[in-house]
Amino acid sequence: MLEFDFKNKFYLISGASSGIGKAIALELNKAGAKILALGRNKQRLESLKAESKNPDLMFSEIVDLADSTNLDKKIFEFSKQYGRFDGATLSAGIQQTVPIQSALSVENAKMLFEINYFSNMQILKALSDRRANNNGCSIIFLSSNATIKANAGISQYSASKGALNVATKSLAIELAPKNIRVNAIAPGFTLTEMTESWSDIYDKEYIDKISKTYPLGLGKPSDIVGIAIFLLSPLSRWITGQIIVVDGGGSL
Repeated sequence: MLEFDFKNKFYLISGASSGIGKAIALELNKAGAKILALGRNKQRLESLKAESKNPDLMFSEIVDLADSTNLDKKIFEFSKQYGRFDGATLSAGIQQTVPIQSALSVENAKMLFEINYFSNMQILKALSDRRANNNGCSIIFLSSNATIKANAGISQYSASKGALNVATKSLAIELAPKNIRVNAIAPGFTLTEMTESWSDIYDKEYIDKISKTYPLGLGKPSDIVGIAIFLLSPLSRWITGQIIVVDGGGSL
């Protein structure tokens, strides 16, 4: 069985206090990597450290991506404080179902883009500075299969993730001379703490209905970890600008 060795590597993980980001942070840490976990919830970040195999290599900072102002400067300061980064998985994001006729439609769109798109661009801006990375790095955006599989009520969410997809391709070309690879993972419906909190919207009957549209069933955070680990490793050195759909066949 192929094993990945991330000893002496340093990765930034946003959205690391729960769901997919947490699963990736724990797996990288298990493989020997030093991690800077970003999240909003101090207690969850402390729990992440407690769960990690190598807690001495698990660091965290409280960062709210709802405001991208000066976020690039903050991330750059982290690189000076903790060390240069070898890569990042930018998994923080939100989803809300808001019909286009809703009175909250415009404000909702602004919030979705601030967290799902603009904050990610600010983080990447910092990481692309040669002083913040270790002679290059691998960046992963967390997109969604909602960019290719339409659903009612999530046009703004889909658009914010679609913006990430387009940016991924452009940035891959722009940053290749700096030895920076940029890719995106587009998961399908994944059962996380966030989806569980939507019980008022997605009841068991709805989840069962959705599950039937996925040939391999609904996903778990662990189903996303493998491709993320691969994209952060040297084995993917010739892969950049790709949107990799991981959704159990849900978008077929």
